[in-house]
Amino acid sequence: MQELAQRFSCSRKTIARYLKQAQLREPEQRHFSSVNIIMDTTYFGRKFGVMVLYDSISRQALSVSEVKSESNALYRQAIREL
Repeated sequence: MQELAQRFSCSRKTIARYLKQAQLREPEQRHFSSVNIIMDTTYFGRKFGVMVLYDSISRQALSVSEVKSESNALYRQAIREL
């Protein structure tokens, strides 16, 4: 987050606030016959990460969530929520 704050000349709190606001949208209901899921977590510092589940067939992010740590349990939970 510090890199984003420096790049856009604002505070880390401002970046965190914008990211939290972006997650407030109601998720779309999607119905696919098949998906190929790519899962990854990118960290911005030691305590803030973004976990993304991406469908390489439709080229859409199926799930985006804020995480503090990466675990198989979080990936399983994200898949169940699809």
